[in-house]
Amino acid sequence: MWGPLDQTDNALTIEELYAALLPSEVISAIIVVAVWAVGGVILAVILLAVQLWMRRRGTPEPARLAVVAPMALLALGFVVLGQGFATFGIGMAIADTLPPYTGSRSLAWTVYAALGATVGLIGAFLALAPRHRRAPDGLSLAALGRLA
Repeated sequence: MWGPLDQTDNALTIEELYAALLPSEVISAIIVVAVWAVGGVILAVILLAVQLWMRRRGTPEPARLAVVAPMALLALGFVVLGQGFATFGIGMAIADTLPPYTGSRSLAWTVYAALGATVGLIGAFLALAPRHRRAPDGLSLAALGRLA
């Protein structure tokens, strides 16, 4: 809601703004945003399923965290990035239909996008970072080298 109102410099109410657009533009915006929201829910369900599957297999908590935490951060970053794509169409419809176009990003969006991108990058870093592997109890690293 902040974005559309910011685009018109708060010259219109949200009701006036949507009334000025073509019905097809409003419907397509609703569909795209709904697909984005459902995608976010699907990502959350996948994360929960991975966590439960790993728990059922008896995977220790640190190992589960090492897998699920980066996935969760990546998913969150993806959801934030996806919102920009999901709202692009309606933003362009407003920009093409209603003056005065002053920009499509509110201060709240700027903070949201920056935090989301940061979280996504942290998730990518954690997912790609090399892991330290400990030797099984009773074996030295030298003994492991001879076994290889």
